[in-house]
Amino acid sequence: MRLHVLETTEPIPAEAPRSFSVEEDPAGVVFQTHHPLIVSNVAEESRWPQFPERAKPYGVNSLCYLPLTTARRRLGTLVFACKQAGAYDTADVDFLGQVANQVAVAVENALAFDEIEALKDKLHQEKVYLEDEIRTDNRFEEIVGQSRALKSTQGGSRGFRAGDDQNFRNIPAIFQQKRFDGIFERCGLVNHR
Repeated sequence: MRLHVLETTEPIPAEAPRSFSVEEDPAGVVFQTHHPLIVSNVAEESRWPQFPERAKPYGVNSLCYLPLTTARRRLGTLVFACKQAGAYDTADVDFLGQVANQVAVAVENALAFDEIEALKDKLHQEKVYLEDEIRTDNRFEEIVGQSRALKSTQGGSRGFRAGDDQNFRNIPAIFQQKRFDGIFERCGLVNHR
């Protein structure tokens, strides 16, 4: 699990740990079970041995953990902390659960916006690439009748002329495939097979 945001009313005395395993923190249990959890007294908490040590620099004595979940996915855990022991009860969990639901929707919307932006960027890159490919493919007008290979099939060095069906029949079969039909039409050549 990773800590993404830490908001306090007072300055943070030390750098907060940024990541820990699901088993090392009460937030992991809430994430897995989707059930809120109240830690009434951090000093008495024995399920997570390293947890009281991590909470000590902040002076936190009680916490309320809530799942951040939407209809589509699990997002994380929202935690409220207090310096006073026993600060949270079941009535608080009901209200804070409603807050967590609203936060979950906002987080999901933000994630969806980021995904849409990434897809838009990818689509733009693909569009630019395909436009470049089209510009490259359209250079056949410059090649037809000018390359040595085509000149050798014509039996001379002259280029194609519109309506020159005899020369068109001499084009190798690879150039008579369907993908080249549009190019030949743009060049003024008609495909007679």
